[in-house]
Amino acid sequence: MTYGIDDVEHELQHARFLLSQGKWAEGIQLLKKVADHLFDIGEYIKAFDVYFEYAAAISEQKGMAGFEYSLLEVAERYKQNKLWEEAGRLYIVTANYLFEQQIYEEAAWLYEQAAEAYERAGDFHRVVSSCLVRAAECYDKLGGGLRAEWTLLKGLIKGANINPTATENRGFTLARRGDYLGAAAMFLSLARLYEESLNHLVEILKQTEIGLLSVTIKTIILHYTAEAYFAAAVMFYKGGDKEQLIKALNKAKDEFEKSAYLVKAMLDSKLISRGAVNRCAFDALMTAIILLWMGEIEEIGVFYSTFKNVLGKASQQSIIQESIYYRILSEITGRAPLTKIIKKLQTINLGKLENIRDYLMEFLISKMKT
Repeated sequence: MTYGIDDVEHELQHARFLLSQGKWAEGIQLLKKVADHLFDIGEYIKAFDVYFEYAAAISEQKGMAGFEYSLLEVAERYKQNKLWEEAGRLYIVTANYLFEQQIYEEAAWLYEQAAEAYERAGDFHRVVSSCLVRAAECYDKLGGGLRAEWTLLKGLIKGANINPTATENRGFTLARRGDYLGAAAMFLSLARLYEESLNHLVEILKQTEIGLLSVTIKTIILHYTAEAYFAAAVMFYKGGDKEQLIKALNKAKDEFEKSAYLVKAMLDSKLISRGAVNRCAFDALMTAIILLWMGEIEEIGVFYSTFKNVLGKASQQSIIQESIYYRILSEITGRAPLTKIIKKLQTINLGKLENIRDYLMEFLISKMKT
């Protein structure tokens, strides 16, 4: 039988009539038939709406488990035909329902499926971001702190439309080739992209209940931003651009300092992890190293004193005091010989700055000669 538009509309109305008369099996079967036909002739949007009616009708008979199963079945069909946007919409609808029912584990999985579908659909980075943020919120409610943290970070980066790995790798490649100013431009671009993702976090906080998780994420983004500015500063140092060097150093110092001062909130939160606190200690150390670089020796003591005051009597402050980064910071403040500081710095992990370790050591060794 060949369907025309009038035939489709007639059968759709008949299906609705059957449902209104309590003839659920016949009505549901007819809705599925109409939706499948619309899908087969390429009327994907109309099919989407009818499939949704079909799922809603099933829910009347089999409860919301039936609603969820039928929508996922339909989403899989859209997915197999590479109709990513429609598949994503179906995943979101189902995830939203599960979230409202506090079925967080399944909701998180579906939000991530939606994010993947929208990413394949093209220019939907804000939708992808929102889906990942909601998944992070689910993981947070389930007590999965680390997974929530990294899912949220991924969402923020997607929301700012950043490809940090590619930009970062390009910067290090240019540095290896001796194009230091080109590398500096790459790292400055990366820093500004991270700053944009931090602005996106402010928007997200208005839409979700991620609570203390936002503090952890803020320290991570500040940390990444500071590292990028610092890498740019090192490249300006190698490229001989003193004016831009000072600007980049100041930006790096400000971001490292902000992250370090958030340690109190980290220590007082239930989301505390040794890795997160260690990151704040690293950022405090980098603040001191930058002050040393800029010749502001007295300011190192002022910063250290303020940092210790921020720690106050935090119940978990011993965790940060055990950090190698904190111990080196204490030695810098205590005016330990620079040779000793350099030797210790050569043994620690510098994270993303590992790739420019030699340049940093080169600078510190040059300070010994002045």
